Order: sequence, then C-alpha cells, then structure tokens
Amino acid sequence: SGELQYFIIEDKSRHRTGLVTFTFINWKDRSLALEIFLGEDKKRGALYGAEALLLAAIYAFHHLNMHRIGMFINEFNHNALSVARKTCVFEGKLKSHVFHDGKYWDVHSFGILKDEFEKNIIPKALKLGFNYVKTKKYY
Repeated sequence: SGELQYFIIEDKSRHRTGLVTFTFINWKDRSLALEIFLGEDKKRGALYGAEALLLAAIYAFHHLNMHRIGMFINEFNHNALSVARKTCVFEGKLKSHVFHDGKYWDVHSFGILKDEFEKNIIPKALKLGFNYVKTKKYY
C-alpha cells in the first residue's frame, strides 16, 4: 500500500525535534513499517528516540489495531540500533545496502508483534518512568 502517516516529534517546550512515519501500511495484514528521524544531534541518545518508538507503537497497536511493526535501521545509526535491540526482534540484514560517508553499510531489520509489545515493552517503559503508558489516554 502507498499510504503514509506521519507525526511531528516535539520536546516538552513544544520545539520540533523530529518526525515519525508509518509507511507500507497494510490494513489487511495489520502491519506497517516505522521510521523515526531526529534532527538535532543533542536529542539523539537522550531517550527521544525510545520515547518516540514507545508512543508510535502504542498508537499503531492500540489505535490503528496493527498486529506487527517493522523497522529498517542503517548500521551506522548506533543509537537507533541500541533502542531496537532492546525493544524488538532482530529479523535479518540487508548486506551493503546503503552507501553513506564513502562506504557501504548493512541495514538491519527488526520487528515486534502486539503481544510482544504488551508483555515485554510496557513493563520496561514503566520501570523507566514512562508512567503515562498505563493511563487510558494512550489505550
């Protein structure tokens, strides 16, 4: 499907810091691909990406009723890989798929199912202090 949804990421002072996109939305199979873009270097690695992933997953699973979220992450994006390894299942690698800064890099594929998210990620989010995940506002 060619459908795309996107959301602006803002910090607490409502300064725009990035973008979340849902691509390859497949309503029949209830799956989509998720991308997170953080524009400012100082926001990367400061839990903005982790929180954006958490909120995007809540929206995808509980408002769009998705069954699966997939992500493709460039090998040179160490912060995103770190978050994905802690929250999703590694599904494979596209060898030498992206040319960046004068060399070829692999792209890693990750995915998570709704039941895995509920069982594994929500409890981790609560331990990290993201207490809003237990409110009905997000479900």
